[in-house]
Amino acid sequence: DGGGGGSGNGEADPHELVLQAERHGWLQKRRRGKKRWQRRYFALTGDTLYYFLTPHAPEPLGQFHLLTTSLKTATNATQLELWPAGSDPYTLMSDAAATTEAWRTAIADTHERTLYAEFNLGDDDGGGG
Repeated sequence: DGGGGGSGNGEADPHELVLQAERHGWLQKRRRGKKRWQRRYFALTGDTLYYFLTPHAPEPLGQFHLLTTSLKTATNATQLELWPAGSDPYTLMSDAAATTEAWRTAIADTHERTLYAEFNLGDDDGGGG
């Protein structure tokens, strides 16, 4: 069940990823071209959206690095699309449009903050100018 930018993270305690998450909860995930939805526990921590088999899983099954992932609106109000660089897009789905909108907002805000921070940090790279 890998995908979306690699599996595992090897750095942080998975339970800390969930505890420190800006947003976490159950969503359905489907990769483009696949018919079956997979129920996964998602945690938005820092600039990464992790997904787990359960909230207490020993490690993430995979992750989406938001700096290199585009967020797109799906036609269904309970779905959103993630387009990781160099990978097939994924559709995430919740049980309610309001829940999906809350995830969309959290991911978009994180993406915007990450891009802003990256731009500002990259501005002073020591290169001659």
